[in-house]
Amino acid sequence: MRGLIPRPTLGQVAVSLLIALAGFLAAQTLTQVDRDLRVLYTEYTLAAADLGHVSGDLIRYRSTILRALEAPTAQEAERILAALPGQRTRVLRALDRYAAASRQVARGGPAATAALQALRTQVETYFADADETVRLIRRRWTATRLAEAAAWQEQAEQHAAARAGTTLIQVSVALDQVLDGVAQVAGALYEDGARTTRRSSLLLVGGSLTLIALVLFGSRAPASVRPLLRETSPSMRDGIPTNVASQLNHCEDSPAPDPKKSRYQEAPSWTGDQGP
Repeated sequence: MRGLIPRPTLGQVAVSLLIALAGFLAAQTLTQVDRDLRVLYTEYTLAAADLGHVSGDLIRYRSTILRALEAPTAQEAERILAALPGQRTRVLRALDRYAAASRQVARGGPAATAALQALRTQVETYFADADETVRLIRRRWTATRLAEAAAWQEQAEQHAAARAGTTLIQVSVALDQVLDGVAQVAGALYEDGARTTRRSSLLLVGGSLTLIALVLFGSRAPASVRPLLRETSPSMRDGIPTNVASQLNHCEDSPAPDPKKSRYQEAPSWTGDQGP
């Protein structure tokens, strides 16, 4: 059985190795592209979208404080201010999610990290100024005299307009810088994916052409013909099998037929009685 299995030639081994290499490169390329797409569209992009909503959430936060400033009663002001913790949690959660996604991507470099830290600092500063405005609003409703309440109301309005408003503008500027970094990182991921795809495509095309060349122009060993054991033997003479040579010798030793005799002359004579 071992002799019936043909041994692979050098060309067949080379073709097999090239096929395996092409499959490995294709798998690596698909894995890398899948990872980049997953990070870009399901993690980084969604986190960046939530970060883009931070500006709207901060404006909503400021609008809530301004509504509390105009509340006619203390109960109404407290009811409006009760929505502030949830809005603040949403903003901080968006910042944390984007920070985690940017660390996973690790493409922005120190500039992106510094921009994100600046945004976080400005947001914390704005929340501190907003807390001061909320404190002044509550002091208004705890005042015992109308003049004192009016004074606290005026301070709260000035603080909300001057200090908290300026801080909110700084938050918007820092947010724009972070979003610019998001666009740069997305562009870098796209370029890396396109470059990887082009390189792998060239390698696959080159491997395919090499395989075609090996198949069409590769050296082919002649097929070996196994001798038939019943018709040949080691004692062959002049390249003629033994049984065929013996038949030829027998034909040479037998006498040649006489051409003058016909088949009628060679017929046996009749020895029976002849009729009348």
